[in-house]
Amino acid sequence: MGNEKLLLTGATGNIGLEIIRGLNENNPEINTIAGSHSVEKSKKVLAEYTISEFRKVDFADSSTFD
Repeated sequence: MGNEKLLLTGATGNIGLEIIRGLNENNPEINTIAGSHSVEKSKKVLAEYTISEFRKVDFADSSTFD
């Protein structure tokens, strides 16, 4: 694998958190981008995991899709 990136929306939710956990344990070379409504909440909830970037993603606000 190379410089793979994965944007995970809902990163602090029940499923998203388990995916983050699994990626950190099994595929730490993947650059994980945590997407959620609140970047600050994500940074707190995911503090123990390796996250390459945090992004605000709100499906009701298309300006967050970049």
